[in-house]
Amino acid sequence: IAAHTQPANNTTNKAAPTKTKTKTMVAGTSTNTSLKLLDLTLKPAGAIICSVIGEFTGIGGRQEIAALKAGGCIEIYAIASTSDTNTNTSTDLKLVTRMETNSILRSAVTVRSGGSKRDLLVIGADGGCVSVLDFEGG
Repeated sequence: IAAHTQPANNTTNKAAPTKTKTKTMVAGTSTNTSLKLLDLTLKPAGAIICSVIGEFTGIGGRQEIAALKAGGCIEIYAIASTSDTNTNTSTDLKLVTRMETNSILRSAVTVRSGGSKRDLLVIGADGGCVSVLDFEGG
């Protein structure tokens, strides 16, 4: 990387050529540089690859839906039923948590270990990795 700097005194004679100092730096040899990476998704993907139902957060024994999205996102939705005074019942989905994984998710399945009150979410990714996720609270 070449950097050009002008002399500190800008009052040079117009007849005389201005001198420029050239400083060459080799990449990777500077000690005071730092590189920071910010990875964030501006707009989440809308396509759902796979979804499973279970009790992932263990709050009040409610059923929840885990959805794997195309951009590598995992979303947990709570199923909430509400009824009004006219005995009309409506069912809504409320987003409990959302996680970006920076991977391509392929499959999901729920597993409950013996004596547990919550389900575990087992996720398969494109690299052949299997991850077991345990969500706490919500």
